[in-house]
Amino acid sequence: MAQKTSKSRFPNTPLEAASLVRVSKTVGISRRAIEDDVEYLLYHFISYPTQTFHDFDRLWHELHFNHVHFACVKREFRANYMNAFYKSFLDYFPSAITSMKSGVLFSLHFMYISQPAIWGKNRIRVTRDIYQSLFEFYVESIDTDTNIEAALIFDKLRESEAFLFVEEQDPDGCFTEEKIEFRKAIEMNQRLEDFRKAKMSNDPIKLCSNDSLNEYKQLALEYQQAKRETFYTPQAASAMKQTLKETANIVETRPRLLRNFLLNSTLGQDETNIVHQVKRTGQQLLNSKRRKLAKDVTSSNPHMGMINSNQTMEPTRATDVKETIDIQVLYEMASMLNTGLDRETVSLCVSLCERGVNPEALATVIRELKELESSQASAATTSSSRH
Repeated sequence: MAQKTSKSRFPNTPLEAASLVRVSKTVGISRRAIEDDVEYLLYHFISYPTQTFHDFDRLWHELHFNHVHFACVKREFRANYMNAFYKSFLDYFPSAITSMKSGVLFSLHFMYISQPAIWGKNRIRVTRDIYQSLFEFYVESIDTDTNIEAALIFDKLRESEAFLFVEEQDPDGCFTEEKIEFRKAIEMNQRLEDFRKAKMSNDPIKLCSNDSLNEYKQLALEYQQAKRETFYTPQAASAMKQTLKETANIVETRPRLLRNFLLNSTLGQDETNIVHQVKRTGQQLLNSKRRKLAKDVTSSNPHMGMINSNQTMEPTRATDVKETIDIQVLYEMASMLNTGLDRETVSLCVSLCERGVNPEALATVIRELKELESSQASAATTSSSRH
């Protein structure tokens, strides 16, 4: 009697495209989808004008992020599923943006405490190096009296024994023969992973102003072309035919339709989308900084909010003006800043100063806005020159 052999529905592979997180015996979720959700949450948080615990709490509930728990309702698969989220959050902790570090700790806290009680709590797997970096951030925050909320959240996670210490957070289960066979694809995936880590570690505005974004776009185009060539092979059609039969009980044999299934699946998604995501995030951060600067100037003088640059300003009575600034002084200030202000803008600045706006605060706003705009302009020039 022939012995029945079992096939693994989720084989270990060095190729990222086949990396799935099991949520039941026959169903898996793309790890890329989890990473996209994590990225969406964290970048929305750091684009806020303020990054407090209250801001993150509001964002978490606005996005209904705790609903991700119900994508995996089988207890035996919960540990691996939760670890996929924990690891995705922790990947952003080496970022140079302080608010990103706070966002990671807030995310771990909410992800941990929001687990339904019926399945129990799955702890956060950390290696010694990861925990050491978390603890160093905690000590630095306490010593410098900054990011206190994030430090308190870390302390709360420690007290609740939320961390589970492990030797390897993501062990390598691939065979040497597979690594040799897929060497070129693995190297390309590694370069994409290096950029993903660089994206996590750098300010999106800074990332938009250097050449790494253009280099990644070229790499993503090569990767996209390699995927499309793979989709047109007989092996891809055979794999898609088997997948449709097992998952949807559909028997399809026409290669053209099988190829269309692949092209419209998550495997066929455009790899250059991440470039547009970085640019959108950079623009959001730029707009957020502009709003914050405008708010700072407005708070220094409440009358500024009543001023409309498109309207003719009425002359201020001498009794209402306690401090005035000479027009020549303002022109000299603009010259020193090298802002290239036009006559209309300078006239508006004069009127603002005559109404009591602090000239130094106004100069700071002008300088920072010009620096932000110039960085974007240089990035656009570099991109256009390459094309």
